[in-house]
Amino acid sequence: MTAANHDGGGRSEGRRAPAGFEVGAGARHIRRMLKKHPFIPPMLATAARAIPAGPEWTCELKLDGYRVQAHVEGDAVTLFSRNGNDLSRRFRTILSALSSFPARSAILDCELVACGEKGRPDFDRLVREGGRCPDLSLWAFDLLMLDGRPMLKEALGFRRDRLNRLLNAADEERLQFSPEFADAAKLLAEAEKRGLEGVVLKKREGIYASGRSREWLKIKTKAWKEKNARQRAVLFNRGRGAGN
Repeated sequence: MTAANHDGGGRSEGRRAPAGFEVGAGARHIRRMLKKHPFIPPMLATAARAIPAGPEWTCELKLDGYRVQAHVEGDAVTLFSRNGNDLSRRFRTILSALSSFPARSAILDCELVACGEKGRPDFDRLVREGGRCPDLSLWAFDLLMLDGRPMLKEALGFRRDRLNRLLNAADEERLQFSPEFADAAKLLAEAEKRGLEGVVLKKREGIYASGRSREWLKIKTKAWKEKNARQRAVLFNRGRGAGN
């Protein structure tokens, strides 16, 4: 699978931002940017138990990272968390990668991922190392605005096609397109085998609507849920020990 193909070893930081490109805009610039193109509350997938039938559904791998929204505006790039908090200072190398995105302005919906053993997403490493991690990558899966034009009412298939072409033109290793897989059942089985988080299924003709939606569905693997249950138990026991 594509997400598992990353080299787990350390990487160089790649190309520098071009002269004049502002990586991590200041507070005043961010306020101006948001006034022109406001943060868009993300569309959220609804948990499901079974893969829906029908050709109208697309399938992507669910990566275990931070949900982020990238804003490109002229010579500045800003990265926001799922809740709209500014993450620019924490992940400056990713902002530098976004400098290659070929648009005057754009808003991208993405997952920020740190690769660990065997190139697999490692959420613990992302939390532990943050922007210091040499194996960060940004997996873009939706295009919400392009060159001042809102894309929210366009069909998902159209938005992703434009996004894929733009990312191919960017040719930046740390800036990747989240691909579509033809066989959702096979992808889910492979994710289970590798201990990955799961899959996301989306209506191909659907618009982008902020908030929880049944036009986006998520199915998490048993292996991932068991791993996270064990981790929560360890953290809980540590907390109890600290309180004694």
